[in-house]
Amino acid sequence: MRHLYYSPLLLQIHMSDRYRDRLVASRPEADEYRELMEALPDTVAGLEGAISELNIFPIKALGKLPLKRAVVTTTGLSEIYGGFRDRMAMLVYPNAGEHDGSSYSHMRCSQREEGRLVLVRPEIVANGLRYAVDGAKDDLIIQSHELSPHEGEKAQVKMGKDGDVQTGVLENGRITEWLRATLRKIAPDSNINTDEIGLLL
Repeated sequence: MRHLYYSPLLLQIHMSDRYRDRLVASRPEADEYRELMEALPDTVAGLEGAISELNIFPIKALGKLPLKRAVVTTTGLSEIYGGFRDRMAMLVYPNAGEHDGSSYSHMRCSQREEGRLVLVRPEIVANGLRYAVDGAKDDLIIQSHELSPHEGEKAQVKMGKDGDVQTGVLENGRITEWLRATLRKIAPDSNINTDEIGLLL
């Protein structure tokens, strides 16, 4: 049996072709996604579906955290043990410019720029959220409050090629240091300077 996976963004009535094309082009697995999009009817009113897997990404661009249970909060889905939510933080790298009259100092980093980021996987453990790479000895355990905005160096980040500019705080601590060291090991030939990778809260 074949499963079709639809993003919540797709569950809109009478979606325009232009909007569909834009969504398709933004997906890493564009060919497969295009085929699924073509199977989507013009209207999805009354469409029934089942959730086969539920994932969040506490640090966007790294691996997914599968959930069996979740709490719906005002800021999105949260796992029920440590309070980790989807997209609490994201990887960024220095790249200054201007977009629609707004200056930015960094660009969002995603798996499109460096696919091996997916190898850094999270899991819930007794004392927090653990990030590790399969087979590696070093791991990182964090608490949810460490991914919450705090006082520190602010950065303006452009959210992708055609995205807007958002402001956040750079972590500049042990999480950033661990991420840089880990990325140097798993992606030594990356097009992105792993020594300049930052973590935006």
